Amino acid sequence: MRTRAHPSRRSLLRPLVAMCSLVAGLTLAAAPAQAAAPAQAPPDVIPDGVVIDGSKLKIGVRGAGAPGAITVRLAGEETGAFCCGAFGAGTSQVSFRMGAGTLYSPTAGGYTQLTPPTLSGTGSAADPWRVTSSWVIGFGPYRLTQVVEHVRGRIDYRTTWTVDTFLVRLANRSAAAAQAPTFGAFSVIAAADLALDGSTVGRGALSGAPGARRLSGIGRAGSALTLVERTAWTHYYEGAAGIAASSWNDPGLTALPDTVTPSEIDNGIGVQWNHPGLADPQSVSLSLDWDFSPMAATGTRPSVTVAPAVTTTAHGNRVPVGCTLSSGTIRRCDVTLSTRSGGRRVVIGQGSQTFTGTAAAASVRVPVKLNAAGRRLSARAAGVKARVEAAIWPVGATAALADVATTRLVRPHTVTANGKILFDVDSAKLRPEGRRYLARLRDRLPEVDELRCVGHTDSTGAASYNKRLGKARARAACRFLSRGTGWDTRSVSRGENRPVASNATAHGRQLNRRAVVHITF
Repeated sequence: MRTRAHPSRRSLLRPLVAMCSLVAGLTLAAAPAQAAAPAQAPPDVIPDGVVIDGSKLKIGVRGAGAPGAITVRLAGEETGAFCCGAFGAGTSQVSFRMGAGTLYSPTAGGYTQLTPPTLSGTGSAADPWRVTSSWVIGFGPYRLTQVVEHVRGRIDYRTTWTVDTFLVRLANRSAAAAQAPTFGAFSVIAAADLALDGSTVGRGALSGAPGARRLSGIGRAGSALTLVERTAWTHYYEGAAGIAASSWNDPGLTALPDTVTPSEIDNGIGVQWNHPGLADPQSVSLSLDWDFSPMAATGTRPSVTVAPAVTTTAHGNRVPVGCTLSSGTIRRCDVTLSTRSGGRRVVIGQGSQTFTGTAAAASVRVPVKLNAAGRRLSARAAGVKARVEAAIWPVGATAALADVATTRLVRPHTVTANGKILFDVDSAKLRPEGRRYLARLRDRLPEVDELRCVGHTDSTGAASYNKRLGKARARAACRFLSRGTGWDTRSVSRGENRPVASNATAHGRQLNRRAVVHITF
């Protein structure tokens, strides 16, 4: 029996629409003012949505007429990246299937807008542009909230969809609602019919291990859209555009076929997430990057080469980063370092190097200068985890190839881990909280030149005994921290001679029963 598209019982929908309109009004009244974006050219207008006017990507997000649909145009291109025609004519879409296959999508219908697309942010790496919108799926109980994020000057954007049981909490806030059974299983599919390099014809590629896969549709001239896995996919597809489009309008398509077509074909692409269902007040977020980095037709692949942990220069202001091509030579490499801080991504360093004549090679090194935030964060005991993004320009190419890696930056100096490693009375055994602290510290350290541990005691007992006890405490800390590393270690005792608190109170004596670790990079 054929599964059905979304129900059409208008009489049942009227109360929900009224409720959605009320919620939308309340939400919009409390929302912050829409952030200003660069002026939009007359042709690049979305009548029922908003436009992110980036310098390299122009992104339009549709509203009530096609909730969640996204249109994209690359700088210098006259047509959109999704089939077919000008900006706004072709879109990617997100579809939602309930249970046995009841389908909702911008094409099939069944989405009721709660909040229209709203633009915020400044477009910087620390404060990207964000377009947020939400809609009800069918008659509920699920709400789908979409956030599109883009940084000025980049050629990628991120979409995050959050599914929750918003309508159940809205309609019934009683204690019984919290005990509601799990609502139906569902699947979400994000898909597009590609139109790259002025043509809908292209080929596919898949790379990476599950959890970090990259699914690409590649145009005839090497332009590519790569879907970068942020939330693990259940299924994926690259091939004939008809199957990708079927995710929008065919209730019988319950799963993408997990195939990639390496030969040229009318090119479509998509990924799918399956979920067993949510109980109120649960939610789930699904995240995906859309990267328009070009891919050379010869199969040249870029890579940014950086160790898992990197030591900065002596003053903590520069980091060497390698840029590599699988074939050809590099004309220029631009590198940006960033990290997550305060819930936002912050740029902590940048570097660019141009190579001419014999200096152009397949593998080069770029000195990246850290800014004030980068110098401060890398000076911490465990350094800072950084995202390394490289734009690599091959000799003779008109566009850059991109790659991303992660590393940990640490400034070469001696740091002191103090106040976390305490001991019980007359004991050299590490306490559980001390072991946890040292384990976390060990996992974050790069190569260590010297590890020096100093043991201390309170003033209880003979000074000679306390000297031996302090040495035992120092050895315990050094032994645990250096386990399996081969680092040079030194254990020193100060006995009772260097108190940090008064020995007249129990609390002061506890603070004095300690070990201090000095780490030199």
